Amino acid sequence: MPEIAAGRFVRYAGRRELSAVVCPPYDVIDEAGRVELEEKDPHNFVRLILPRAPAGEAEEERYRRARGALTAWIDEGVLAVDPQPSILAVEQTFAEGGAAHVRRGLFALVKLTEFSEGRILPHERTLAGPKADRLRLLEAVGAQLSPIFVLYPDAANEVTGSLADVFARPPDEEAELDGVTNRAWRVTDPARVRALRAALADRTGYIADGHHRYETALNHRRRAASTGRVVTGTALDYIPALLCGMSDPGLLILPTHRLVHSLALDSRKLLRDLDRFFEARPIELTDAETMRALLADAGSARPSFGLVTPETLRILTLRADAPLASVPSLPAAPSLRALDVTLLHAVVFEHLLGMSRESQERQEHLRYSKSLGDAVQQVRTGKAVAAFLLNPTRMDQMREVAQAGEVMPQKSTWFYPKIVDGLALQRFDEPI
Repeated sequence: MPEIAAGRFVRYAGRRELSAVVCPPYDVIDEAGRVELEEKDPHNFVRLILPRAPAGEAEEERYRRARGALTAWIDEGVLAVDPQPSILAVEQTFAEGGAAHVRRGLFALVKLTEFSEGRILPHERTLAGPKADRLRLLEAVGAQLSPIFVLYPDAANEVTGSLADVFARPPDEEAELDGVTNRAWRVTDPARVRALRAALADRTGYIADGHHRYETALNHRRRAASTGRVVTGTALDYIPALLCGMSDPGLLILPTHRLVHSLALDSRKLLRDLDRFFEARPIELTDAETMRALLADAGSARPSFGLVTPETLRILTLRADAPLASVPSLPAAPSLRALDVTLLHAVVFEHLLGMSRESQERQEHLRYSKSLGDAVQQVRTGKAVAAFLLNPTRMDQMREVAQAGEVMPQKSTWFYPKIVDGLALQRFDEPI
């Protein structure tokens, strides 16, 4: 793990109702969600991470407005700089799959290191567009607004376990968002911060969420250094992150399903083409929970996913003798070739349906859904011509891909719940 540090974070001040001002990460907020968040409170954090440009003005005005809002909120006392450095102990409580869950982690500054150093590793591809957007925002506001989500190996949960007394006391901050209760406790004792830093020092970090933000921070640091700014030992050298042990009982990975749209699809031809690679088992359209169980059972033996078209519902399982050598876009790495999501993108989308990787990235004929029921419904109502239902990527698969220096297709993992934005931000001019 790269070095971690306490930060003199900027946070909402006073007795403000945090539930009204925190928000999800920028990349999961659609236009309706942005409007809803803006209407909650004039100081909702979405105005910083997804600023609007006034009608008729240049796009660049978005970033200037974010900088103006941040400056004004600090001047007005809406936001305040912490008087002393701290690491935050963070707890998220939520319900999923009919059960209650608790996930714990540390909110700290993580020193930026190149992926080639092997101290922190990615597992998903990134796109140029989001990185350019985040870099322009970063440079405009002069701050890291949003944390990334980093995992580390800790079979016995020793790191967060060492803070049992902290989690036992009343939280310093609490906010509810989308059914998730987020609590935070400040840890300011320098000796305790040093102990946490030492406990994490020899563990590899894996980016679970925030690949674009991490690469943007690396690019920003390089640009700052090229202009002669002092980078080493400053906030330019760090990024805020929520750090969570891989064995935390509340750490969940959920699937993201794929929807094919705006494409003339001959279902019978597709099934004939698929037959070369997959065994297709017809099943009856049933409830979501049963469908998830059927997918999990099939996936326990060989890579499998569900196919929904207006005419049929089937589970596709990779044939033992599938001619994968005939698929030029299939990665050679064994860690990737074993993944449902890699086979789906390389064999089905690229090889059989002719969607280039660039087309997929632009979502010309592809979009995503977190809900299995929603994915099925979009096909039934004609909003999509087909849906591909996925099992969640497993933690060991994600780790193996990252360690091999490989990356999965976008949206291969959905770590639930998302990390809330607005608990703390780090300005570049604050000392470390």
